[in-house]
Amino acid sequence: RCERLDTCARMCLYCAHMVRTVAQTTFAFWLREELDRRGMGVRTLARKMNPAVPEIPRRALNRYLYEGAHPGTANREALAGALGVTPEEIPAADDEEPV
Repeated sequence: RCERLDTCARMCLYCAHMVRTVAQTTFAFWLREELDRRGMGVRTLARKMNPAVPEIPRRALNRYLYEGAHPGTANREALAGALGVTPEEIPAADDEEPV
């Protein structure tokens, strides 16, 4: 029989899903650490990367954090500029040569 889930139970299921879907790549770990260290969220970083259209970098950042994607050259440079680091300081994908 199917029981109705209360709000608390739904949140627990949602949180468990989010914990399982966080990307476990070197780059995602580094990005999460940088955001935490700076007290910055994804939306704030996205606005720094592209103030005119922050939705585009926000989507890319979420792909990096939750889907294991890695930034290409243009996004790596935008990310470096927004964080005040050089592109070389940004970890390369686990399967690519360092930049």
